Amino acid sequence: TARWETEDILKLVFPPHAQQVQHEIAVKLIRFLYEHDEATGEMVADWSRQNNVANSTLRNLVIPKLIRVGILARQRINPSGQSNRDKRREMILSLSTKFGEALKHIGLEWNSIVETWKHKRRQKEGQY
Repeated sequence: TARWETEDILKLVFPPHAQQVQHEIAVKLIRFLYEHDEATGEMVADWSRQNNVANSTLRNLVIPKLIRVGILARQRINPSGQSNRDKRREMILSLSTKFGEALKHIGLEWNSIVETWKHKRRQKEGQY
């Protein structure tokens, strides 16, 4: 079995035939975060400008989806003296393992479902 690369895994989240631009942005963003471990909103904005990445696509489509599926984690920091109502809280993005953990769980559950169906079918057919 060949080892999958970042691009291959991100094809599950952003299929290139339907979301080519988002897929390319996601690959670049993940590589950026790999190099920096984590990034503030300001770092992401600078990276976006330097790489000619549309900020609206990045912040409205790519980042939220990567967070939703568990590839990225987002943390919000409240500066001291700032109220919780203030929306201008610092964002910190980092890579997350939740995506992989979820896929492992899904895989185990799927295998269990299939084995249960097979077992029930054999019982019904009188093979046990």
